[in-house]
Amino acid sequence: SLAMALSPLYFGTALYLATPGHWLRALGFALVSQTLISLQLAHRADLQAFGGLAVSAVLGAVVALLVTSLFRVISAQVSAWRILRAGWRDLAALADGTRPRTRSEWASLMLDRSAMLLPRLARASGDERIRLADALSDLRVGAGISELRDMPKPSGLRLDEMLRGIAEHFRSQSRAGHRRPAEHIQAAVDAAIDSALILDNPQLRTKALSALAAVRGGLFPAAASHTSEEARA
Repeated sequence: SLAMALSPLYFGTALYLATPGHWLRALGFALVSQTLISLQLAHRADLQAFGGLAVSAVLGAVVALLVTSLFRVISAQVSAWRILRAGWRDLAALADGTRPRTRSEWASLMLDRSAMLLPRLARASGDERIRLADALSDLRVGAGISELRDMPKPSGLRLDEMLRGIAEHFRSQSRAGHRRPAEHIQAAVDAAIDSALILDNPQLRTKALSALAAVRGGLFPAAASHTSEEARA
């Protein structure tokens, strides 16, 4: 009966906690409300202890809100751009090989950044370029690049031009903001896919094609399906 009585409170709080635009207020409400309820194993009719706990919880929340408002000088938009640019700089370093990372290391890093970015995107509604930036696509591209970097390098696989173009694109994007990749990068990715299709080792061919598909899908999600050189001929 107690669980049924409290279920509207907990379900409603969980709903707002899962909403990026309301999660911070919902977190404060959840902490204060559950502290005020003060569930215990046995009933204790101690008004003095309950009153002190309730007043201190409310005052603590108010003081934390005031202090945060006074010292938070960076807007949500600026903070979102900093997180995005950090990811783009790491992608450029990953592509040109100056800062190699394994696939699991890259995924862990970008998932953490995506979790920090989502609530800021909900508040940074003034810049449409932030809306267009997709950290999950960056995660996909980086995972594909790290996979290509880690695999053996067969002589027929043409990756240098593609990786160089991707590094230049993300380095430029970290300075100027979100932009579409240039067409020559798509051509370089397609050329790398064509070279992967004719590899003799089937396991290496499958691994390379999977990684290149992730790179192409992340960079050019709206592009038409790729047709190999043999099929076009």
